Amino acid sequence: MTNGLMDHGGNNIAIVAPNNSVSAKTQHEKKPVNLPSCFRKRDHDLLSGDSKEKHQQQHTTLLGGQSRSLAEEFSSVMLALEEVETSLRLKHHPSLIERAPPLEVDDLKDKFLLDAEKNANNLQLTNGIHNLNENNNNNHASESSRQSSTNNYPALSNDRTLVSFRKRMLKKVFRIDPCNFGVGLQNMDITRLLTLDVSHNELTELPGLGALTHLQTLNLNRNWFNTLPSEIGTLSRLKIISAARNFLKPTQQSLRWGMLTQNCPNLVELDLRYNQKCCKGIHRDRIAEGLLPLKPFVAMTVWQDETAAVNGNKNSNSGGMNKYVGSSAAHRNPILLRSQLEPLGTQALRKRLVCDFGRPPTDPATVDRAQVMKDLLAAYLQEGLAKSNSNVKVINNGDDHDLEYDLLLENRHVLQIYGSPVPEDKLQALRNELHKWTAHTGKLNKNRERPSIDASNYMILQKPKPTAINDDDDTAAASISPKKLSRRALRRAQKRERYRRLWEAGIAALETIDSVFAQQNCTEIAVTYGFTGSPHRDKQNCGPFYGLSLGNYDDADGKGGIVVEASARVLVRVNTKNRFGKVDGRFVHWVAPWGRNCTSTTSNAPPEREQPLPHQSKDEEEYRYSLIYYETGHTFRPPGPAVFSIPTSAGKIANT
Repeated sequence: MTNGLMDHGGNNIAIVAPNNSVSAKTQHEKKPVNLPSCFRKRDHDLLSGDSKEKHQQQHTTLLGGQSRSLAEEFSSVMLALEEVETSLRLKHHPSLIERAPPLEVDDLKDKFLLDAEKNANNLQLTNGIHNLNENNNNNHASESSRQSSTNNYPALSNDRTLVSFRKRMLKKVFRIDPCNFGVGLQNMDITRLLTLDVSHNELTELPGLGALTHLQTLNLNRNWFNTLPSEIGTLSRLKIISAARNFLKPTQQSLRWGMLTQNCPNLVELDLRYNQKCCKGIHRDRIAEGLLPLKPFVAMTVWQDETAAVNGNKNSNSGGMNKYVGSSAAHRNPILLRSQLEPLGTQALRKRLVCDFGRPPTDPATVDRAQVMKDLLAAYLQEGLAKSNSNVKVINNGDDHDLEYDLLLENRHVLQIYGSPVPEDKLQALRNELHKWTAHTGKLNKNRERPSIDASNYMILQKPKPTAINDDDDTAAASISPKKLSRRALRRAQKRERYRRLWEAGIAALETIDSVFAQQNCTEIAVTYGFTGSPHRDKQNCGPFYGLSLGNYDDADGKGGIVVEASARVLVRVNTKNRFGKVDGRFVHWVAPWGRNCTSTTSNAPPEREQPLPHQSKDEEEYRYSLIYYETGHTFRPPGPAVFSIPTSAGKIANT
């Protein structure tokens, strides 16, 4: 199995380090910041969220005529959160002044890096390109325009049969032409190349590939290809294609197996690992059938195998842990650390172990999700960021076989934000419409939308089309003409009309805080009753959301607030009771337990909802409505911070 560019001839390899390699400046130049330093008094006006003008300015600020990214617009918030995370990290990892680079096992296996380390003092390694480097250094000061182009200089084997453009920041289209290989290589005979590595770039096309008539190994790993290069069918001597971590599909158009079977009779290996569209056993069978009569080894990551343990199957190499807990967010207990980490993908968990806890990268071929999760939970426990209780066995004498990692309670550092208060008249208008909604559907709605969330009732309202409606909601809903509408479209239209006033009351409340988002960005409002727990991520969102909650529930000690994971060690709880909180739902988040359903439990399942006490009537039971305003289908804004105000220090969220 090829995990990187391989030199089948056993030649020595020379390396030209790219200009974008990690600089060693600074791990001693930066000093850890004391924890309170990020909570500056000049930011207190931002903490309260009382200023509508500031929300508007932040939302509409332009830089050079272009809208600023979230990271740029809220750089002070990102800095404050990073200072807290860094302070906590340095307590246990003094050398990690900055997060470790996101190395993966392929990086450690890469033959270029291994050969360079083993032969660092061998001058023969660099003889092939020593003069080229020397010339570049001499010309560096006088020809600054070449600084960016030197990143594209390839690494070459001494016999010039192997060339690598690995991590050269190549974008979209890169033409295979000696003129693009750098000074002194314009006359290189590329027909002699046996191995080409263009991995770890952002390529989508590779014109000129057909000129490499003797090519045997092609490494396309970690690029943006959604089809194999169009000229790949002309490489009659090709033996190995490594195309892991791209965007390939199990189709003839994407993998070009017609070309491969006709023109590449020597093909013995096709690596398609971690292509998310090639993810099922049926896909593997389809590809193998398409490549007949060739029978190359096809490497794939079959995602359905990864999720098989949802139904209770155990993993053999992870101490009996399930690969997943909870078939959905509704079935995860929000006070357990594993439940909070479960929405993260396996690759994100691997990176967290490396970047935030300084662990070596794990090999997906031998270490599966369950083992990665166990290692990560152990790292949290070691730093005191997870804790056990009387019903959970603890480590004795370094033996963790009896430890119930799944049931560890989270104990991460928690910061606090209070949302922007909403005028009482707007809140009252909303309460009236919300009560009408639950009166119509019932507080406990078995046919609620999004059953993967733990809520008694859940409804998604889409932005209504501008039409006049009558005073009577039922009349308005019935007045929609069924002509040219499918049943589904008709139901949606009737729902929009029935709850138009609820939408309008919700938008009127948000306009007091952020009129731009209310009028231009918001495409949907999720309306809920009894929402609690449910750690999840909103992957379909284009940007941040606003959350508002109403009800008679007790919000002391963070109960009923939105809790969001700001970083590996830091959570932020946002009090949204009668307030608007702004959160990026693409980070893991949940609703902190509230009312009598926030009882501590050691089960993986969420806490059970209790019945009213004997002396308490049903009407007196605590309740919580919430509205989540979000946008889909618009221009995607890459995530910045998880929250958008600088938090204050806070105690731990109560688990009881």
